[in-house]
Amino acid sequence: MLTTTEGVRACRTSCEVVPVNLPSGLVVCGSLLRDGDDDALLMRVRNVGATPRMLRRGTCVTRLQVSVLAGTSTAATDTTSASTTASRELPQPLQSLLDKCKDDLSLEQHKQVGALLIEFQDVFSLSGEIGHCTLVEHAIDTGITPPIKQAPRRLDFHKQQIADKCVIDMLDQQVIVPSVSPWASPVVLLTKKDGNPRFAIDYRRLNMATRKDAYPLPRIDETLDSLRGSSWFSSLDLRSGYWNIMVAPGDRQKTAFCLPGHGLYEFLRMPFGLCNAPATFQRLMDRLMPRHLSRVYLDDIIVPGATFETALANLREVLQLVREAKFLLHTLKCHLFGRKLEYLGHVVSGHGVATDPAKENKVKGWSTPKDKHAVQVFLGLAQYYGKYVRNFATISEPLYRLTRKSQPFEWTSAAETFNQLRQALTSPPVLAHPDPEGEPFILDCDASNFGIGAVLSQVQQGRERVISFYSRTLSRAERNYCVTRRELYAVVQAIRYFHHYLCGQNGDGTLGHADRRRSKRLRFTGPLGDAQPAMLFSCGDDSNVWRNHFAVTVVRFSCDMFPISSQETISNIMR
Repeated sequence: MLTTTEGVRACRTSCEVVPVNLPSGLVVCGSLLRDGDDDALLMRVRNVGATPRMLRRGTCVTRLQVSVLAGTSTAATDTTSASTTASRELPQPLQSLLDKCKDDLSLEQHKQVGALLIEFQDVFSLSGEIGHCTLVEHAIDTGITPPIKQAPRRLDFHKQQIADKCVIDMLDQQVIVPSVSPWASPVVLLTKKDGNPRFAIDYRRLNMATRKDAYPLPRIDETLDSLRGSSWFSSLDLRSGYWNIMVAPGDRQKTAFCLPGHGLYEFLRMPFGLCNAPATFQRLMDRLMPRHLSRVYLDDIIVPGATFETALANLREVLQLVREAKFLLHTLKCHLFGRKLEYLGHVVSGHGVATDPAKENKVKGWSTPKDKHAVQVFLGLAQYYGKYVRNFATISEPLYRLTRKSQPFEWTSAAETFNQLRQALTSPPVLAHPDPEGEPFILDCDASNFGIGAVLSQVQQGRERVISFYSRTLSRAERNYCVTRRELYAVVQAIRYFHHYLCGQNGDGTLGHADRRRSKRLRFTGPLGDAQPAMLFSCGDDSNVWRNHFAVTVVRFSCDMFPISSQETISNIMR
């Protein structure tokens, strides 16, 4: 409970709470609003740490800062009116952020977003400031490993100038301090995707001695699937995300780095390159951001909403949590209330998920590979978007064959494949969001002499939409299967790949050139997850139809799970 002061009882007030030194992991609500005659205000205290905390009666947890929103003739109104008026003028960076989203907003919606930015302008970094989160510290557990000392590496003249400037900037921002540590790692300069250099440390030997934290990062495909039903999207990016977290005092000397001409420094804030840094950051963000409000991948936060009102309410809560954690947002990298949004290399919208146009242009302008390494680089990018291309594995098989050590590099045979794959990657479909409560899923399977493929689709709003593609090449032994067995094997592998969609669901399956008698019942076993389950493919009445201008057999199937012994394998296909 909080009690307001006598000077503002007759007016509507905005109360901002400023936390004092609380136990680690505890945060308080960043603002309060009183509109009435009651002097009592409720205040929430939240535990985002991993252990329970106790607050004793009478503990001081905050200081109250009061601003008058509606005028009266009291002295308090006179003293606060000037600051209130000034706060309603958006700084230029936030005004630019507001202007970027005006095309998708009505006039009234635009005003509401502007009011939201005025309310939360303190959570945006306007002059390069870095946040200071005190909810967690990064620890580096090296056990009994003695200090590791490495010699500095000489940089070329241009990179040396960049490194010198980075060190000066980090000293000014209190990210690093001079050190007398027995540990030392060399400096390396990496290149960001925007072309600018990134100052980094080669911590590989330190990482080898560090006890690993296995906390997982979110699966990108699962994150994208969870956005179904959303039509409004906002993305937030933390300013120098890792640097918002402090390194534990006892482990700071392990982060020491050496730079010719500057000496030895150590990090006060969590640097890039530490093996457990992603786990520390993701764990904090998962505890801080509720799943129903946002999706978080390290320092990238996406806030969806089915309607504008829902998206606005969700963004308000997320900004409040950012304020409580004392993070600061990178204004230029934030995007608010768009109908579509670039996120993790994909473009998300209410219609589904598409590839990033920047990546499409990169593929379109890709020059012809001159050696095996260039082919591997191209396939690395192509594989990331493989789910957008039907029969990707079969199409790209000649290129993968070209990368084998025993295969001489002869580009003439792979030129057609390269152009075909490049064309497919520059004109991909928009994949629909799966709806587990909607129409049954449709699984189309097919097989060739070299590979198998499948298409998962679903009827949405009266038309069939593609959810995802799957394909892979066949091994040398699998290519000896007869046509029927290859077709059935394609179904087996497709259901295994899409089991997270199909298990517990009913759907339609299509098999190309499958023998009816052998399509009646297919049982296959194999480990699927920790429970070592298996799946049963049961077929009912079938009939010949024309689908995509090919004669196929349409079968009804249900996909269920039951326990099996660990000795059974997927080779137990019905013969």
